[in-house]
Amino acid sequence: MSTRDSMLTPRDVEVLALSNVEEVTMYAIKRELKLNNKEKSFFAGCAGFSRFVYNYG
Repeated sequence: MSTRDSMLTPRDVEVLALSNVEEVTMYAIKRELKLNNKEKSFFAGCAGFSRFVYNYG
C-alpha cells in the first residue's frame, strides 16, 4: 500500500468524527416572516411547485 492509498480524505475524517459522537443535540429557532401580498404569492408558488415535483417528479 502506498502512502497515497493510506491517506484519509476529508470525508473519511468526517465519518470517523461522527461515528465517535455519542449524542447529538439539535436546536431550532422559529421566526415569523412579515410578508406583503406579492411575497406571499411568490412563496406559495414555490411551495406548490416543490410539492408537485415531490409528488410527480
